[in-house]
Amino acid sequence: MSEILNDFSPLTIAAAIELNNCQMFASFAHLPQAALYHEPEMMWVKTPIPHFTFNSVLRTHLPADIAEQRIKERLLDFQAQELPMSWFVGPTSRPVNLEEYLIAHELIHATDFTGMAVDLHRLEEEQPTPSGLVIEQVQDSAALKHWIQVFQKVFRWPDFAGDALFDLFNTLGFDAPWRHYLGRHNGTPVATASLLLDVGVAGIGFVSTLPQAQRQGVGTAITLAALRDARALGYRIGVLSATRQGENMYRRMGFAEYCHLGYYIWHGEL
Repeated sequence: MSEILNDFSPLTIAAAIELNNCQMFASFAHLPQAALYHEPEMMWVKTPIPHFTFNSVLRTHLPADIAEQRIKERLLDFQAQELPMSWFVGPTSRPVNLEEYLIAHELIHATDFTGMAVDLHRLEEEQPTPSGLVIEQVQDSAALKHWIQVFQKVFRWPDFAGDALFDLFNTLGFDAPWRHYLGRHNGTPVATASLLLDVGVAGIGFVSTLPQAQRQGVGTAITLAALRDARALGYRIGVLSATRQGENMYRRMGFAEYCHLGYYIWHGEL
């Protein structure tokens, strides 16, 4: 486990947000026949799962004079195995106009994430919680199956992708560095969140709430539950990559903006 980060300088936190995000997706290398490639100039994960989430370039530090060549090499590599993939552009990405290269190679700008962080000793914890909501840490395969069903339904993942995520988390186990949380409202699973304790920070990911439970404080409650656990373990900084829809929820908890991450997807044809 890496040393817990206590440096609140903006550049350090922005780098930690980006790196924790990298580590979340790098975890897919634990799937069968998958691999993580970690070179000084580029980091990427490749799996046999034909879904862009499971095949990603996570970090790009390319000199401008070789950027075109290396980007095309990576895309040809994924194309050879007919694998859709994604590409992250973060605050440390190089060249600085990396997005232009990706668009020129017909990657689609899917979305932007806001990199956010919070001092876990200054969480805004007095948030409304619906009655009947119970949040549990996932401790076994049965609960993980409910977790997957909720997440898969919210994000409309195909069954093969949900099955792969189940296999991954079931194999990795139910304690650090990964912890998963399931929210049940009156006994019915309605929400998910995960905690990745890595690179010295507590990273929040895989947050989802079924439509019938949205706008009731469920997402806030399950995120706070994960962050409290991280704080109890001695972590000082919580980080996440927020969608535009979720950004205000995190601000109410005390999160502040530190960077942006672009997310580009490619469907497998040059």
